[in-house]
Amino acid sequence: MTPSEATGDAGRPTGDPAVGARAAGGTHQAGRSGMSTAAGTPAAGSGDEDGDRSERGVTEIADRVVEKLAARLASEVEGVAPGEPVGGLRGALPGRRGGSTTSAHAETGLRTTRVALTMDVRYPMPAVDVTDQVRSHVIDGLHRLTGLEVDSLTINVRRLATRRPRRRRVE
Repeated sequence: MTPSEATGDAGRPTGDPAVGARAAGGTHQAGRSGMSTAAGTPAAGSGDEDGDRSERGVTEIADRVVEKLAARLASEVEGVAPGEPVGGLRGALPGRRGGSTTSAHAETGLRTTRVALTMDVRYPMPAVDVTDQVRSHVIDGLHRLTGLEVDSLTINVRRLATRRPRRRRVE
């Protein structure tokens, strides 16, 4: 493994040559498509170290898949604010979706991933406790669902969400 393969975007060790190679200007296919396999590349976690592993191929999981899973897993934790449905004219605008206020960004290699989550926490829940629960739930869930190890999980709490009754407009 070369030094450029062993470090990620900020020069931090990632343990995954694919993430380091992509950060150093190399090419890597994870994150470019859904899930794919490529023959001739050893698969992570398969039984034989050298033998039939190279014949089985490798599974690549797209960044977008990891992002959707991370956001969904985070929204399962009590204290993470649910999204509000967007209706009427605003709901008809392109890019406006109801649902989750939780978003994620991921950089995925062959065996590891880095995830950044942005979410709202319901008031009066303690933000530190909620983020600790989100961290463990997302890391465990991503490993269980994808087999990827999470190198880092950054959580940004955008705001404390309160439940205020919406005023109805009378026309």
